[in-house]
Amino acid sequence: MKQIGRPKWLKGYMVAGVGALLVLSVAALIGASATPGKAKQNAALVSYTQTGRFSYTMYLKPSYLYGPTPEPTLSNPQYPLAAVGNIDFTFAFSPASPGWSGSASVEALLENPGIWQKTIALVPQSAVAGDFSLQFTLNPDQMNAIFDEIEKETGISASPRSLTLNVAIDSDSGSSLASLPMKLDKDMIEISSDLAEKLPLGNGSFNYQVDRKTADLPDASYPIEIVSGLSFSFNFAPAAPAAVTGEIDEVLEDPGIWQKSVTLVPATASSGTVSLSSVLDLVAVQKQFDDIDAETKLTTSPRLVTLRAKVVSGNDTFVQDLPLTIDKEVLDVPGQLALTLPEGSGKFSYSVNLKPNDLYSSSTLQPQPAPTSTAGDAGYEINLKPLQAPATTEETSLPAGQPAFVKLLDRMDLAFSYDFKSDQPVTNESTDVQITADLEAPQSWSKQLSLLHTTKTGSFTLSVPIDISGYSDLLDSIQKETGVSPDSVDISIVANLHTTGQTLYGPIDQTFAPTLKGAIKDNVLEWDKDLTTTQPGAISGPVTATKAPTFLGMAAGTAKGVAAFFMVVFILGFGLLLVLYMRPLQAALSPVEHEVLQIKKKYGARVVEGTGGSSPWGNNVVAVASFEDLIKVADELAKPVVHQGPADRYSPHTYYIMDGNNRYQYRIESDLGSPRSPSEQTQ
Repeated sequence: MKQIGRPKWLKGYMVAGVGALLVLSVAALIGASATPGKAKQNAALVSYTQTGRFSYTMYLKPSYLYGPTPEPTLSNPQYPLAAVGNIDFTFAFSPASPGWSGSASVEALLENPGIWQKTIALVPQSAVAGDFSLQFTLNPDQMNAIFDEIEKETGISASPRSLTLNVAIDSDSGSSLASLPMKLDKDMIEISSDLAEKLPLGNGSFNYQVDRKTADLPDASYPIEIVSGLSFSFNFAPAAPAAVTGEIDEVLEDPGIWQKSVTLVPATASSGTVSLSSVLDLVAVQKQFDDIDAETKLTTSPRLVTLRAKVVSGNDTFVQDLPLTIDKEVLDVPGQLALTLPEGSGKFSYSVNLKPNDLYSSSTLQPQPAPTSTAGDAGYEINLKPLQAPATTEETSLPAGQPAFVKLLDRMDLAFSYDFKSDQPVTNESTDVQITADLEAPQSWSKQLSLLHTTKTGSFTLSVPIDISGYSDLLDSIQKETGVSPDSVDISIVANLHTTGQTLYGPIDQTFAPTLKGAIKDNVLEWDKDLTTTQPGAISGPVTATKAPTFLGMAAGTAKGVAAFFMVVFILGFGLLLVLYMRPLQAALSPVEHEVLQIKKKYGARVVEGTGGSSPWGNNVVAVASFEDLIKVADELAKPVVHQGPADRYSPHTYYIMDGNNRYQYRIESDLGSPRSPSEQTQ
């Protein structure tokens, strides 16, 4: 019987393949079981949003187009600087809401529009509440002196010189800016007649009183023989509120030969104005000159004595001299006792102390002003009180989003709201706010104007007045200077925000610049309709998050079940293939072999196997038709059945029973036929 079926090498590949799949299923089961339920991933620890929102109302000048019908306006009052000393201002404010409180400050803004600006603090920021008023003083000569210095530095003259008083009012509910514009030149000062202003936070109004300038005294001469000394004082007012330190020296000299300085009033500190006073002992002064002349073998004539006041205010130093001359037994004192410089204003005053004499009955002499001249004063006989502000009338405004003619615009009240929201608590939150107006003629020029700079916490709303009329004048001035007439001018109101804070997951440090954009074209101002800007932000970092474990795109539990199922299947398959590989399959049986096998299974106990391959003997051969017939004979004769296997593959299987000379026989011929002779086939 030969072996047939699949080749052994093919069965080897099958065993190896199923084994590999078994290994993969075991690895998948281990991997699915080891998949963690928690994992580190980069996620937002703190999420927050910043929202900036603009809103505005544009107020119109009286016009025939929108109304009310324009009324004749009062001309701005003008005052000759020759007659004007200080101008004492008062600003009164009445808040719109009861219980209001906040802070206020006053600055003088000096500028050559479109070229330079300089601010001078007149009233430092201070707390205010309810109805309040601020008092401050402005010296026009001092402002002109500052203009002179800046024009000398820049080489550019401003005519006229623009001077504006700005009162900044700030509170948690918003901010307002009240302004009073003025114009200066060498001889006159012009103050706007529009003294009252309706502000977002309430109503404000300016008032002022113009003080006459004190005329200089005439130069005075006194007989030195009856003068014992001078009692003098010196007063100084800085240009801006500041701490000052002043001192006075006595300087003796023979010009070009020698000089000696002696301190009369030591350094004295004061807040704001400073007042210094002392007595100059002329007898001691004369003695000093005599001693020096004796030492130098020279005669000093005339003898010069200078009272030198020196005041230090911040980084500025103010020096004013009062020169005295002793010549031919006469003391000469100049009449010009006041001096105004950019740093501030100083003024000497004095009285002459007399020795006992027969000429004067009093012990002191006061310098006398020069007699007045009606003709000379005619130009000064003017009303130095300001005109009363006209009663306010109802204002005409345009709704947001509507184009407006620039020449008809008076001002614009702008409100900016900022909202900061976070999903986690934020401490020490602070927002630095700087609002600017950016004007730009594309591809030509640009200019930035500062509108507001403050610090806020949390969400807030700020009110900022926009001087559209002033911007129009500024554009006209720039056009005249540059000679360029752009088709349009872009205008942007930018809120530059820098917000900082602290969270449990780290610091917040963000910048945000919401912008309201507009353009002026053909004398028409139009703002963009997009008034709200939102900017998200987050603090990110690694976090351990609980999540449903997955493996190969499936839930870990499902993956483990599938892997276990296939592992069992592959174990069984691998075992079966292994058995088949180790135990080859039997070849398919031929009909002859099948019959022989069936006989052996059924009658094996009654069949005796013959050996040696010899032919059975017996002369009388009785062939039977079936093995069952042979079994019947065996039963009758009580003899065994002998099986004689084939000698070769062509030989038959022979089953027989011997009974004397008879041979009962059953033969199963080979499937291959037989090349034997006929005599062999009958045996």
